[in-house]
Amino acid sequence: MVRDAILIASNTCCRVGELFQMRWGDIEKIEESVYTNGKDIKIATINVRGETSKTRNSRRIIVRGGQYFQRLRHRSTHTKEEDYVFACIGGRKPLPRQKWYQHWKSLMNGIGISDYQERKLTYYSLRHYGITSRIRAGNTYSEIAEMAGTSAAYIESHYKHYDDEMLKSAAIKSA
Repeated sequence: MVRDAILIASNTCCRVGELFQMRWGDIEKIEESVYTNGKDIKIATINVRGETSKTRNSRRIIVRGGQYFQRLRHRSTHTKEEDYVFACIGGRKPLPRQKWYQHWKSLMNGIGISDYQERKLTYYSLRHYGITSRIRAGNTYSEIAEMAGTSAAYIESHYKHYDDEMLKSAAIKSA
């Protein structure tokens, strides 16, 4: 479940609270599509409820990673509309934050990142990674902002981190 949560967080760009309070009924549909490079992809349409959003605004997003929801649903015994996607045993309550962070600590130590706290690596870092990945993929700031539930100006000022490959790509574009 933690692996799928990490993959879902990285692909949806959801905030931690939105993700951990997500219910199966929030997932409108999962469908087949095709990447711009021609490869098959599963996309998910998700209704982020205002009550779980930092901004208290509901939004409907279409995101990558539908296969992770499908895998998680297949493995779960609690998949009713009102059940939490990331539930503790019984499905009626979300997995407590304390448990999430115990898993995170084990994961970070297991992969040799013992200084993860000093580096401020948390589940929120996955949102940052997802947004940065969408920038690198060439999405506009307004597209990413709509998905992430924030403003384009915020995306540009907080997440724009050009590396040499991005700068080279920009330099070789032609009209």
